[in-house]
Amino acid sequence: MGEYNDKDLFEEQKVDESKLNEIEGIKEFESDNNFEPKDEEEEGDTEIINNFEPNNESENDFKNNTDYFKPNDEMINKIFLTKETDEKLDHRIHVSKIEKKNCNKNSGNNENEKLKKIYNENPKRIFKDNDFLLKIKEHIKKINWKYISNNWTIKTRINQYSEYKEKVLDPFKDCSNDNPLYRHKRWLETIYNNKEFKLNDRLLSQICNVNPSVIGKWRKKYNIPTQPWGEGEWIHNRSGRKYVRTPINYNHPELKNSDYRLEHIYIMEKHLRKHPELKISKKVLIDGKYLKMGCEIHHINQNPQDNRLKNLWVYETKKKHANGELSLRSALKDLISTNLVEFKKGRYSINKDFKKLSDKPFNTKEKNQFVNYQELNLVKDEIKKLDWNKISNNWNVKIKKNQFEETTITVNPYKNCSEQNPLYRHKLWIQTIIKNEKFNLTDSRLGELCGISKDKARYWRERVHEIEGKKTWGYDRIVDKSDGRIWVKVPKNYENPIVNKEDNHRKFMLEHRYIMETYLRNHPELNISRKCLKDGKYLKSESQVHHINLNFQDNRIENLWVFENVKEHKKATRSLYNLVENLLSRKLLLFDNGKYYIKKSNSH
Repeated sequence: MGEYNDKDLFEEQKVDESKLNEIEGIKEFESDNNFEPKDEEEEGDTEIINNFEPNNESENDFKNNTDYFKPNDEMINKIFLTKETDEKLDHRIHVSKIEKKNCNKNSGNNENEKLKKIYNENPKRIFKDNDFLLKIKEHIKKINWKYISNNWTIKTRINQYSEYKEKVLDPFKDCSNDNPLYRHKRWLETIYNNKEFKLNDRLLSQICNVNPSVIGKWRKKYNIPTQPWGEGEWIHNRSGRKYVRTPINYNHPELKNSDYRLEHIYIMEKHLRKHPELKISKKVLIDGKYLKMGCEIHHINQNPQDNRLKNLWVYETKKKHANGELSLRSALKDLISTNLVEFKKGRYSINKDFKKLSDKPFNTKEKNQFVNYQELNLVKDEIKKLDWNKISNNWNVKIKKNQFEETTITVNPYKNCSEQNPLYRHKLWIQTIIKNEKFNLTDSRLGELCGISKDKARYWRERVHEIEGKKTWGYDRIVDKSDGRIWVKVPKNYENPIVNKEDNHRKFMLEHRYIMETYLRNHPELNISRKCLKDGKYLKSESQVHHINLNFQDNRIENLWVFENVKEHKKATRSLYNLVENLLSRKLLLFDNGKYYIKKSNSH
């Protein structure tokens, strides 16, 4: 395994702007060579019958041949944007109407200069169009293929069950299903390695009318290495994260294809490699060089394009990274509860009076915290908190020593029910907790609470104390264990077409949605009611209800905000996390040792 070059990554990958006017012209970021392409099933397998034998002609004779493709100035002017019409300009560049108006139609030099500006600002806007590929196809056919190979026969079969048959390819025709030239090693090797064409897998797949992964598959079969065409970096459309090309001697043992790497990961790897004395370097690096796959790099200010080293933090595991994100959420909840971060018209922002508010002590107690009485330990704690002295003055119960003798003991209602403290033998104790609907004590739960069987619990409730049990089974409110949100049972007359009450899992609805739905139904004059309600009654499935203070169990109507769709909801959430960088700079939010927290001087 080779060693790294000491040169800076970005010095190696500098863009030569002078190449914009050459045959490769308008460059395109490679998206197909970033990862290992999946092999897709295609019709037939192929074998080359005879390996290529080099001809006697010298390489110079071959290059000097008039049929060999070499672009001239006239062809370059035809292909690229020097004096083209506005119609072709629209086909080549994705630019706004304003940018089109600003283009100088008369001067070819001005067009090239503005093209370079657009390219530098946003390289992904520029692409190679169909006209360019058609011209490349024509020049491929002009290559003197007789000098490259004298055997164009391959073996192919329709499927894995049929026999191989010989097929003769014609390199002077277009590549197609009937003429699959990409299956011939010398053709694929010549076209892909041509420094004047500079075709990646995606462009070559468009020429051959196949999937890009098919080209990648045949390249690997013939051991044709990936060529470093392009600018050496590209930005992912959705995540906004930057990928960079790695050096040739970069061989990560846990990656199949390490030609490109996320920039923030590569920068952290470089830093840790230079500091092997750090404990974290010993934990997360393989052979002191490569970051383990389980490790994650975090952007402290939540900006995925800010890859400065001081903005990065490495976590050993995904679980620790998740805990770091939870600490951020908890800190943001505290800032919202103290009004340092405010919510107006569906967006979060920092309060203008944050300096005055930051001097006051923080009160981070959550309002209306719902108690999850599904947990029996919580039920036990709540039972012990009841004022049992008002309920009864006599806590004596009779127990049998044997079938002939009885004795009286005193039980303590402020302790848990057990064999030494058999509270289930006291009628008022069982009656009180059974009638309390929030505990939702069925016979099985009562038995589990008291450490006895379900049948014994029913015997003492029904036979001995003659107390009626629950008539309706199940919970009216359920807490989701995954995210803490509350589900409520819908009424019998609730006829929302989205909710199928025949299905047991659909008898419940999220409480915050049900509360917002009821509120909008009672206020039909509001514009948002007309947009988000179906038939003026039921909340549409695409509508999203947001908890302003990020507490999923605080379902007060003043803490809820409804959005028409998921896109608008994501914008609101993004507006909050976009404040992180500003909060960190103002020291309202701090980050240390992998966790976020608010200023200690203001914490309660």
